[in-house]
Amino acid sequence: MMRLGPGRGGFGKWELGLLTVQIEGGTLFRYRFGDVEFDEARFELQVGGASVDIQPKPLALLAMLLRTPGEVVTSEEILQSVWKYQNTGDLETNVIGTALTKLRNALGKDARRIVNLPRVGYRFEGRVERVVVGHTLRSGLALESGMAVPMRPNFVLRELLSRTKYSEVWRARHAKTDEVRIYKFSPAGDHLLSLKREATLYRLLHDALGERPDIVRVIDWNFAEAPFFLECEDGGENLRMWADAGNRLRGLGLEARIALFLQIADAVSAAHGVGVLHKDLKPDNVLVAARGDGWQVRLSDFGSGQLLEPGRLKDLGITQLGFTMTQGFGGEATTGTLLYLAPELARGETPTIQSDVYALGLLLYQLVVGDMRRPLVPGWQREVADELLQQDIAAATDGNPSHRLNSVGELANALRRIPERRAELASRRALEQAAQQAQEALKRARARLPWMIAALASMAIGLMVSSWLYVQSRQAYLTAEAQRTRAEAINKFLNDDLLGAADTSGPGGQHDPTVRELLARAAGRLEGRFGNDPATKASVDLAIGQAYFGLSDYASAETFQKRGVAGLADSKAGADGDALTGAYALARTLGMEGHFAEAGETLARADAAAGERLHTPSRLSLLAAWSRGNYLAIRMQPEQALPHFEEAERIRAQALAEDDVWLARTRGALAWCYVRLGRNDEAIAALKGLRAPKYSLENIGITDWQKVQVQYAMALSNLSRFDEAEVALRDSLRQVQQVLGQDNYITGLVWNYLGTVYQNAAKWDAAIDAQTRAYAIMRQSVGEQSPATLGVASELAISQYLSGRTGEALPMLESVHAALAAKLGEEAALTQDAAFYLASALTDRGRQDEAFNLLVKLRAVPLNSVDPAIDWAQRIAGLKGTILIRQGKLAEGRPLLEGAVAHLTQEKAPAWVLDPLRATLGAGGGATAITSR
Repeated sequence: MMRLGPGRGGFGKWELGLLTVQIEGGTLFRYRFGDVEFDEARFELQVGGASVDIQPKPLALLAMLLRTPGEVVTSEEILQSVWKYQNTGDLETNVIGTALTKLRNALGKDARRIVNLPRVGYRFEGRVERVVVGHTLRSGLALESGMAVPMRPNFVLRELLSRTKYSEVWRARHAKTDEVRIYKFSPAGDHLLSLKREATLYRLLHDALGERPDIVRVIDWNFAEAPFFLECEDGGENLRMWADAGNRLRGLGLEARIALFLQIADAVSAAHGVGVLHKDLKPDNVLVAARGDGWQVRLSDFGSGQLLEPGRLKDLGITQLGFTMTQGFGGEATTGTLLYLAPELARGETPTIQSDVYALGLLLYQLVVGDMRRPLVPGWQREVADELLQQDIAAATDGNPSHRLNSVGELANALRRIPERRAELASRRALEQAAQQAQEALKRARARLPWMIAALASMAIGLMVSSWLYVQSRQAYLTAEAQRTRAEAINKFLNDDLLGAADTSGPGGQHDPTVRELLARAAGRLEGRFGNDPATKASVDLAIGQAYFGLSDYASAETFQKRGVAGLADSKAGADGDALTGAYALARTLGMEGHFAEAGETLARADAAAGERLHTPSRLSLLAAWSRGNYLAIRMQPEQALPHFEEAERIRAQALAEDDVWLARTRGALAWCYVRLGRNDEAIAALKGLRAPKYSLENIGITDWQKVQVQYAMALSNLSRFDEAEVALRDSLRQVQQVLGQDNYITGLVWNYLGTVYQNAAKWDAAIDAQTRAYAIMRQSVGEQSPATLGVASELAISQYLSGRTGEALPMLESVHAALAAKLGEEAALTQDAAFYLASALTDRGRQDEAFNLLVKLRAVPLNSVDPAIDWAQRIAGLKGTILIRQGKLAEGRPLLEGAVAHLTQEKAPAWVLDPLRATLGAGGGATAITSR
């Protein structure tokens, strides 16, 4: 190989295809002069920021001139280095002239910098900036540019892209079709294991995910003889080189950079979804290629990857190449690039999904600041102007993996929601003054009970949150001035219309107003306050509806929620976040009223409006899953509700991992299902830790707090740990009464659950006392015909019956059963529960025909959801046998009764269930009543 000229020793080698030029010291530069930029590493010329299509040899000529600006490069040197001519002459120098013409045409006005010295050579004049961008590479595997790929004779090696001590990556081109492929070569040993592992993981990814545009395709491999290799598609330039070329990255706006990152995140998330960790996420392993008017990102190099579930390979029939016995189980040495290595990996801990999240967090930071070489060092926040991005980067790169984001999907979802989050943040700040003034008004309010102040604060906060949601969802359509105007209107509404009524010293203030009076006064002023802003009025309607729901006034809640949902639909915001939140809340209210058909239709419309958003972990998809489960739970269908609550809990763990309220809500819902399915140990496990001070009623709210306490107590009761259950419920009752008062709906619910514990313990008088209190409270708070009130009335009548007070119980059971059947239907669990005991009471009174007509409509499945402790099929059989015996049909009735007693004895049913059945058998079918609970 010839050197460039006298005195220019120490040259390395620079290759592009079949063209070879010697380069000083093996170093590659990016040059800038005028409007021109030439990158040796990429072999790319840009003029005025646009790439120029030009042949390689004119560019090689330019590279020689730029190496020694101001110095003459002779024609002989150019011909020998660029064209490989050993014997030069005048005819052969014409090739230089042709190349120079093409080069000058490409350079435009800056072509004048190339000066021709006749019969001597050429010189580049003027100032040139240069930056090191890389070094030339030499093959260590006896591979050369221009040779055919071993065992792939149609593909010719063109460019060595990277190399380590033992492995090399080459770009090759098909000799006839010009198709480009990438070959990763390696000798035997650990690096061959890496190639095999990459092939194995690619097969898993391909079989599980199909062809994806964001993961580099592995076409074939050769592990039979050296040089071993993987054959891959050409995914483009690595992210670092792509970003540097022509300042591409700095030329992109912030949204475009985030969109680029989201492509990376989606590819990693897909791999995680099928149990594959990458473990070496860095710019060199992210490839970028042009796609239409934009860019396509592809994730490459899974050679350091790891399996979270090694059994998946066997399930898919994939040979486990490249994995030792410990690999995939955390037993292998730590790999990866130090800059992107999570701290726990540097300490030798097992790689996890959070390890890849850390590397992605660093990539996000580098993309945001526009520098793919920038390390994450103390003070990095100063480089990131957007405080939401600061939060996201910090959450992804937290040094403690337990505090880091749980998944890549969680990070991607946060980034996709940045517009909404910005609007939320702006709205919150716009309303801070309103919140402060609201608190001051509350301090001045003279309420009769402390709980009223707490309830009023809850209503005001609910209204402000609703307005934040509205502004958040409509941010793209509102100007800053419109937001300010809306914030002022909401401020006035909160302070003058709602809270002003609680301030007896102010205009319009009332003497000791109730919360309902405050809401009614405020609602009456909505039209005047928001008449010109129907969307905001609709949003406040929803908040007032939610306030009425909290007061258990479901009829009023329904009125305002329907008005709010309709108002947002009219304002073309029907698919926005607050409209969907309102629709799901309306479905819950309709369910509480027993309007199940309408509730189901409302849920279906909300799900349809949410569309694809339900498939991305977010607050909205969480609310949708929880609402569907809640709808089924209200209908006492725990088995059908459970999958929806489990889905809600999965979404919460991904999207709202730090939200304690939703943690209590989803775990409480799961526990409700477990209790009613007889899985009481699982219920206690689901609630583990939620009875700690961190989850006090002040922190998570009275509604969700009491549900946790109640389900915990019911699980204990079903395990016959009655004393513990009573203590837990008594403590809950004390705190609920202290906050909400003696007559609140939630207070009534806790009294009723306490009565159920006494029922299970056969403490009939205590049960009747607790349920009598509950019934009085429920009648006053939600009305006599509310499903909740009817349910409590049924429990009270059952306790009366089981205590032997059939004369009191029978008329109430008849009335309650008729009301439940009319409101909920004959098949509803509460209706069937009342029917069973009504049939038992009718049997006691000698009305066997009426009892039998009820009995034939009973089904064990809905009854098990009311009380799963004892087999309801056997209880029904026992009652049926009793009725038949009373009707004189001993031959039919006695086998049924004997079978029921045998099964219930084997199940160790309590004495109050078995003793009456045994007495009937002992009497030979006498007059003893069959009662069981």
